[in-house]
Amino acid sequence: MTVMLPGELDALLDFVCEKYASSGQPADVVDALNKHNYRVLSHVDEIVEGERLGAEDAETLRTIAILHDAAKADTHLLEHAEAGATIAETKLQELGKPEAFIGSVLRGIRCHMGPFPFIEEEAKKYAERTGEQLHFPRPESSIEQLFYDADMLALMDVAGIEKVVVLRSTTPQFIAEDEQEAASQGGTPKAAAYRSAFQSVERAAATLHCATARKIAKRLMDEAQDFISSRLAAESPPH
Repeated sequence: MTVMLPGELDALLDFVCEKYASSGQPADVVDALNKHNYRVLSHVDEIVEGERLGAEDAETLRTIAILHDAAKADTHLLEHAEAGATIAETKLQELGKPEAFIGSVLRGIRCHMGPFPFIEEEAKKYAERTGEQLHFPRPESSIEQLFYDADMLALMDVAGIEKVVVLRSTTPQFIAEDEQEAASQGGTPKAAAYRSAFQSVERAAATLHCATARKIAKRLMDEAQDFISSRLAAESPPH
């Protein structure tokens, strides 16, 4: 038994795309966010097939995928999961969806950033800057863990790496970090961003839960390594 009616998932995807477009973010950031959502959906479908999930679980995962980053274009990185859950709750209530289904979607959104180590490190920096301690729930149910895996896979592929680089090049905090690393380690700030992106790939791979995701990750790791090597070579100053 499914909950979403024909066309409703597409309408939610259009809503998120429009939200990005109206955020005031640069076009390359909006494009990266949109592409990320489509790739997460693609990885969800791979996991659904590989783990032999039923229609109800597949629908829940796809709904989470569409809405999980709804607040990312206009909210601080570390706060976008909670803000996205609020947006998702409003939209799904407007559609008259059952509370149990809404609850599953909201939990998937709220915990999609943990246990990725990068988030805890950024939360520590955030607390040092603001004095505010943020809590990131861990994915516990199978649905939460499977969605986390799909989202991490979309970070690990080549387009995901480029998304990280785009976001690092448009976020003041990350711009400063990459400039500092370039000054101390050599190379360009963009090269530093690519190195950071590949570190994220390696760390994301270590946190995956299901066998299907780990299998996909092996392929993505090889592709990512080749891609990063080519980008670092392109960023190297001529001799």
